[in-house]
Amino acid sequence: MEDGYELLLSGYRGYLKSRNASDATIVKWDGYAYRFLGYLSFVGVAAISDLAPDDVSGFVKWVTARHAATGMAGELSMLRSFLGYTDDALLTAGAEKWVPRGRNIAAAPTPTLEDGELARIVAAIDTSTSMGKRDLLNAELYS
Repeated sequence: MEDGYELLLSGYRGYLKSRNASDATIVKWDGYAYRFLGYLSFVGVAAISDLAPDDVSGFVKWVTARHAATGMAGELSMLRSFLGYTDDALLTAGAEKWVPRGRNIAAAPTPTLEDGELARIVAAIDTSTSMGKRDLLNAELYS
């Protein structure tokens, strides 16, 4: 990660503290911000002042592919907070507005099974246990 990004993370932690964020929130959001800045380094954005809307949307697409849709709320909240900090610090201009609104960006992928896979899975259920009997019942109800 770029050296300037380490200083930016330190400033962001101070920003969160000044806004009375709990220590747990600071640790969690620092991790999210670290991931965002790592992504920026990976795609070649060397300084936050070089950030463009396409970089933000690229990150959102990248992280959406690695997250359940329901987990995106925290990611997007952090991103708004972090870019709000960079806007307030005059390091970016209006970057907070580049983060999409809403909680879910894309539906979680629906798993698909090849022919015969479901039958093999159901056949593998150990029906000698109460959990196995429950699982078999559920498999029959949803197949």
